[in-house]
Amino acid sequence: MVCSIIQTMSENSQDVTIANQQERLSETELAWLAGIIDGEGAVMIGCNSTHRSIYPHIQISSMSKEMIEECARIISKMGVESSVKHKVRTYATRKGEVKNEYRREYSKISILTASRIKIVLEKVKPYIIVKKPHCEIVLEFCNSRLSLPYGYSYTERELQLFHEIKKYQLKINRRTERIPND
Repeated sequence: MVCSIIQTMSENSQDVTIANQQERLSETELAWLAGIIDGEGAVMIGCNSTHRSIYPHIQISSMSKEMIEECARIISKMGVESSVKHKVRTYATRKGEVKNEYRREYSKISILTASRIKIVLEKVKPYIIVKKPHCEIVLEFCNSRLSLPYGYSYTERELQLFHEIKKYQLKINRRTERIPND
């Protein structure tokens, strides 16, 4: 990380204060992250199990640990905190009487909270192609939530945005259901 160093000298000691500054992101890094979000990610507004709270969310999942680590590095350069998890999923298939199990490692990165998501989306939005409508909806939701006091009830527009993003997710799920298995 790029740091500026301020030194103060006294007769008996030398104090060094390090002031952290955000590292500058290259256009290539932003475009790369936008491509990963477009292809492997999800930009959404989710809800908890009781449907009493809704929240913005960005998630990227992949079997490539290195790709998720690179996403985390770029997001960290933006000054945004994210959660990275590496997991193993076990799949079971049955053929006759024999049960076959296989394990697949995967990694995922999640970004929660409106303020963090706003920072990420504002930086990558110019490079997003496929999920541009998702980004615009989620950004509008984030801006609305950040303009209100904490704990304030959802506005009619925020609820509309929640339902709009769900329509996009249903379209994506329907499209993938029609693709035949290889």
